[in-house]
Amino acid sequence: MKELEIETKKVWYWPSETYVKPFALSMEDWETFDNKVKKNYPVQYFFRNFLVVKYWILKRKINDFWWKLKHYVKNPRTEMRNIVFPSRYEDLPEIIINFNIQIIKELVEREKYFEHFESQLKARNKRGQFERDLKKYYHYVTVTRKEMTKEVADLLSKDNGFPFKKEPNLWAKKIKKIEKLDEEMIIWIAKYRQYFWT
Repeated sequence: MKELEIETKKVWYWPSETYVKPFALSMEDWETFDNKVKKNYPVQYFFRNFLVVKYWILKRKINDFWWKLKHYVKNPRTEMRNIVFPSRYEDLPEIIINFNIQIIKELVEREKYFEHFESQLKARNKRGQFERDLKKYYHYVTVTRKEMTKEVADLLSKDNGFPFKKEPNLWAKKIKKIEKLDEEMIIWIAKYRQYFWT
């Protein structure tokens, strides 16, 4: 097996030759390379590897702490959270529906998806399909679903909350239609979840 050779070069800012990091190596060769430069170029390794890694870790920790503090004071999802988890008690099936509805509204209304991204509505690719579906489901949760739930509510008796005796089948049919469209929406969100990253 050929021994890994360390390439060096002369630079103006260092008194001796400096080692050159290879563009790509296997995991085993990277470990060998790391051990060799650590042994043969300890001062360079300290400044070029050790300090850089420590700085990156420290910077990441500070950044994580800042974002945690910032979101603790003012969480960007506060409005969505308060709608999905209101102060009153709600059953989990209702929370699941509200959560998925708010995911769509969060992306379109609060994060302004169609204002911040170049439109690909006409594109014949997955992104284009996502945007067309997003518009369709946004219309569903903001217009169509509200109209459908109002129709269902109008079929309920004001006295006891049950469907009128003469139209129970119509009430059940409309409920099933809403449930079917809700399930399609939830499955679509799960399928395209990566596209909700902003």
